[in-house]
Amino acid sequence: MNNLISEKYADIGLVVLSILLVIVLGFFIYFFLKRSLKILLAKNTVNETFYLMAKNVLKWLIFLSVFIIILQQIGIKLNSIFAVLLTLAGMVAIGFIAVWSILSNLSCALFLILFNMFQIGDEIEIMETVGGPGMKGRVHDFNVMFTSLVEDAVDGNEGFVTQIPNNIFFQKTIRRKKGSKTVNLGQHLLSKPVFQLKKPDSSPDKAAPR
Repeated sequence: MNNLISEKYADIGLVVLSILLVIVLGFFIYFFLKRSLKILLAKNTVNETFYLMAKNVLKWLIFLSVFIIILQQIGIKLNSIFAVLLTLAGMVAIGFIAVWSILSNLSCALFLILFNMFQIGDEIEIMETVGGPGMKGRVHDFNVMFTSLVEDAVDGNEGFVTQIPNNIFFQKTIRRKKGSKTVNLGQHLLSKPVFQLKKPDSSPDKAAPR
């Protein structure tokens, strides 16, 4: 029993010693390379911009290397480390894309109001540069994310309503025909309620039993 405890503490001591050696070696390598860069800077071999950039890159590379080696010493496999890093990178990328898309539409909505590119009731068409028919219709609704276009009725059938992200209007050529009754986008947006509650269905067939 005592032998097993001694071996366990000996293994822990070796792991701690190896971790300390890795940290000391990392500091030594960093300061050695930093000193070498300072000598090159003093001799005008490199400029100050290159010196600062190289120093920061070396610092993070050495820190990351030391961190990975320490994780290996305490029993975490390298495959697990890379899997975690890739997962985190993927989550950051997805979050960045989602946030960028939302902010893009929000900012474009503001510019549509400021530049008065069209109004509620106007007929617009988004031209396609490659050719072929583009999206067109009468501006029916507008919010901070989408602009809704409604097509003209054909043979008594109501046309489709198309929701277009606001940033599309700054990527395509827009044709505009002034409507007879129009409302400014800003006024339309301010007139809409912040929270729109769904009205309860009061039809007789769905009434609560007495």
